[in-house]
Amino acid sequence: MTFGEEVDTPDFLPKKPFSSDELKTAVHKNLDAVLGLIPPLPSKDLDLHNLEEVKAGMYKLDARPTAEFLKTLPDYKGGTAEVGIFCIRGKWFVSLNDDLETGLPETIAAINNDGVFQADIHTHPGTDPGAYQPSMEDVSHLDSTIDGINHIISNKGLIQYGKPEKMPYGLQNVNYVRKAWSHWINDELKMTKDEFEKIGGWEMGKRFYEKFFGLRTIPWENAKEIDSILAAKEKLTTETK
Repeated sequence: MTFGEEVDTPDFLPKKPFSSDELKTAVHKNLDAVLGLIPPLPSKDLDLHNLEEVKAGMYKLDARPTAEFLKTLPDYKGGTAEVGIFCIRGKWFVSLNDDLETGLPETIAAINNDGVFQADIHTHPGTDPGAYQPSMEDVSHLDSTIDGINHIISNKGLIQYGKPEKMPYGLQNVNYVRKAWSHWINDELKMTKDEFEKIGGWEMGKRFYEKFFGLRTIPWENAKEIDSILAAKEKLTTETK
């Protein structure tokens, strides 16, 4: 899902119709200007009740978010919609949504997998087991960040997962996460259907992400650690790679 631009197309962006490559190139060349098009959301509005009164869209924050603030976000709109938190060029942004997808403006979505984000964080509302681990689509977007480490906000804590130094089974990149899963279950573990069902898909998913993608949960009680992670993310540069 993407949000359409709510301003006239500026001169530094291609005029429609344009190809995805044309848009991507223009955004990379003019990223600071593109970020400048995103409207601000004052820190006084960084309260769950106030956020729910704000129209869905992407907004620039005037301060780095805190663990205390992140902790409240799974309850946004009663857990019926996702919230995204991003850091790009040292600036923080929030994406407010109407459903369980994290939407981005068309311009930002164009560079979503190009390793220019410093932080890529989104909520997983609810308490079912899937709220405490990434989806395979989440893992396939690990190329979005400079350091290849992304996060999920759950009611238990900040969930961290990242790109392995080398994808298992000779696979090229994180886009092949489903193939890695299949190789692990069928070829390495040689697991039967009955064995798989006895353990359960969510538990096997947790083990898979822990083994290959460093899945771990930092509880909200460790607020200082979470705040340190956010501060470190803000300092990342493309030279960090």
